[in-house]
Amino acid sequence: MAADGDVPLAQRAVMIHQAEEWPGMIRCRNCGGRWPCRLDRWGRSVLRAAGWSDADVAEFIESAARRSGP
Repeated sequence: MAADGDVPLAQRAVMIHQAEEWPGMIRCRNCGGRWPCRLDRWGRSVLRAAGWSDADVAEFIESAARRSGP
């Protein structure tokens, strides 16, 4: 089970560590590791433990991207 304090950190991790297409592979936009990188996997596992579905995570990322603008 996720600790309550981990959820905001997990939200930040999935926002920052997103997929980006590089020549020949998909890498993390932030750390450059193969995606899903370690922090994206950790963030998603914490959010799943807190009751979030994959659709919830995708909606959260899209909503935050809309708020931050281009």
